[in-house]
Formats: sequence, C-alpha cells, structure tokens
Amino acid sequence: MMNENEKILKLVISLMENDTLSDFLTEYDYSVNLFGLKISDSRHYFLRLSKPQNDVVLWMQEEYIPKLDINGNWIEYPTIENPRVERLEPSVKYIPSDLTYEEFKKNLFQFFDQLKGYKANHLKNIDSTKLDNDIDALIQEIQAIS
Repeated sequence: MMNENEKILKLVISLMENDTLSDFLTEYDYSVNLFGLKISDSRHYFLRLSKPQNDVVLWMQEEYIPKLDINGNWIEYPTIENPRVERLEPSVKYIPSDLTYEEFKKNLFQFFDQLKGYKANHLKNIDSTKLDNDIDALIQEIQAIS
C-alpha cells in the first residue's frame, strides 16, 4: 500500500502526462501551483507544473512567502537576486512529509477555483467563459485520475 507522499507523487506524474493539463498549459501559458517548501521565515521553494516547450515539467523556484502587513495589505518584497530556479525529476523527496493526499487534492482544486475567481485578470486576451469551461474540464479530469 502506498503512503501519502507516494500517492501525491503518483498524481503529480499523472498530471505531467495528462493531455488535458498539457493543452491547458499550452493554451494559457500558465503554471499550476502545487505546494511550497519553507526554507526560512520569509522564503520558500514553490513547486509548479508548466509547459515551457513540448513537455509538462516540474520545477522549483525560490520566492518570498506572501504575507500581510499590520494594515492587511500584501507586503511588496524586493526581487530576490539570483533566486534558485530548478527543473526537477518527480520524487517524494520534494513532497512535504506532513502533506496528506486529500489535502494536496483539496489545495489543487482550490488553486483552480481561485483562478476562476480572478476571471483571468492576469492573462491577456482571454475569453473568461472559455477559461471557466477549460478549468471545469481540468478539474473533472483530475478527479477522474485521482
């Protein structure tokens, strides 16, 4: 029987091989956020799936952890000089040991729900109805393979 990290890894690999996700990433030139690995109080490595050329790849990028100031505004951080950006081979060593499979799936679906909520404001020349339909199809595909 697979443990939680192995189940997450299997789903990540399935997503990387999934034609619906591949088409989505190509169409919208977008990355799918998976999870962050905290490296300090202010920074983390964030793992994402994207399709820079022909294949969906897993990559990690060093970023500041988004935080609110005392007034409830998002803190604007300076650019990280020489941030670590690395393409990864899928492995359980990059999956947080305390992340459960159900929590991972919930976070993944929440990511897509938030993307729908943004109405594609961050993407240019996008038909928001088509985007919503494509996200719904992607969610159904993820539910079918998970």
